[in-house]
Amino acid sequence: MRHWTRRERNVHGDDSGNLVAVLILIVVLALLITVTVEALVPTFGTASTSQFGENAVAQANSGLSDALFRLDQMGDNASSFCVGTGIPSSLLTKAGLTSSDCLSGSGPPLSNAPGLQYYVVRSISSGLKNFETSEVEIDSHAVVKGQARTVTALIYRVADGFAVFGKTSITANGSLTNAPVYSVGGFPLQGQLEGGTVYVGVGGGGTITCNGTNGGNIIEIGQNGSTNTNSKCTNYQSQTTNFSPNEPTVCSGSTSSSAFSPCIDTSSFARTDGSTGSYYCPLPGLPASIQNPGNVSSVSVNPGPNAVFNCSSNGAAVTIGSTTTPTQSSTCPSSTEPSVSPSVPGVSSGVPPGSYYFDSSALTIAELDPCLFVNGNVSIYDLAAQPSSASLALNGQYMNAAQGSDYNLNFYPGNPSNFSLYWNGTGAISGPTGGGYNSKNPWVFDGYLYAPGASLTISNGDEVFGSMVVNSLTVQGSPNFYLVYPQHPKQFLQNWTVSHYEITP
Repeated sequence: MRHWTRRERNVHGDDSGNLVAVLILIVVLALLITVTVEALVPTFGTASTSQFGENAVAQANSGLSDALFRLDQMGDNASSFCVGTGIPSSLLTKAGLTSSDCLSGSGPPLSNAPGLQYYVVRSISSGLKNFETSEVEIDSHAVVKGQARTVTALIYRVADGFAVFGKTSITANGSLTNAPVYSVGGFPLQGQLEGGTVYVGVGGGGTITCNGTNGGNIIEIGQNGSTNTNSKCTNYQSQTTNFSPNEPTVCSGSTSSSAFSPCIDTSSFARTDGSTGSYYCPLPGLPASIQNPGNVSSVSVNPGPNAVFNCSSNGAAVTIGSTTTPTQSSTCPSSTEPSVSPSVPGVSSGVPPGSYYFDSSALTIAELDPCLFVNGNVSIYDLAAQPSSASLALNGQYMNAAQGSDYNLNFYPGNPSNFSLYWNGTGAISGPTGGGYNSKNPWVFDGYLYAPGASLTISNGDEVFGSMVVNSLTVQGSPNFYLVYPQHPKQFLQNWTVSHYEITP
């Protein structure tokens, strides 16, 4: 019988220990592998979910692109519409639609986006910012492998600016060339000259005729169907847009004012004592029955820059401004800003900010008065009951002079954006006879004139600061246009711009 030596026993004992250690290591590794696999399985699921969600967003964006394409096909007038099925009733109601209004078929709205379920386009007509022509909200919904995503985008569209727009015709019997373009800051307009293109527009089906010099930075833009009658408007460009400015009106219901359809809200006029006092109209030169019908000595509240003043004359003729001929050497009177407790204006040429409602059949502004100072943003609406027989006379040497101007050939134009004149008449707008004050100075209009039913003739030496929209414009000689961008309305459509974008969930 063999007996183990001490050395042999030690060697055998060492092998047993190694075997146990190996077994323990194997068990530990197995446990680690199990834990790792269990940890990785949710990660793989999360990665798949994320990928499917991203794919759903991509397909929802495809719906957004298709909606933009359809909007472009609508031209100037964007409206609400919907495409697809399974659209929540809340979205349809918000857009003023029903399921029967939606375009739908047997498959998804887009063949290359099988997960796209629907998209809804809601046209927004109220609360538009200045110069915005359209604003819409688009909700596009897609589902991929159970992962649902909704893309919501708020987009708007504005238009390039026309310095001058004639709804039916523009006739240039003089020079239309190199009108200087001024920047919007730094008034009076001295040292603010900038380069830039000047757009002169004519409405759809209208005519533009150039019988004199044309060129420089003047570009004539013709709406759909317009005609360059004698081909002498060398920078003429024909467009497919159909812009046609509407007459100014009184806002009704939820209607809000826009560049193409301006209106004045007459639902709440300013009063001399909050909501209990009488209406008043703080413009110089008006009769007491309009300016201060309540015969009050002061106004107890400041109506603020957005006030609307009732200047109704029940159709009677009205003159704004002084009717007293000043001596040529005198200076313009100082303006008066409304304060917390202002006296009823009327003894100075200061015009407080706000909107002024007139219904005069014969409105004259600043007759024989070169100075009509404007203190802030002033909009005058004259909405005659009979537009065909109404008259508008811009008899003042200056419509919107800056401080420092006087009657002695010194004129400093104010900010054109501070003075807007809206008129619904269909006749000819008249200017001062004899070429202005004492027949020595030309007529000057400084502001924004919106009279899409009226005709206007601008003659040699006359000056226009700002911009205008009329029915027909005739240019005689070489008047001076000092065009202030972007203070006039925007009327030539640009591409859609995204102002808000979000993804849910």
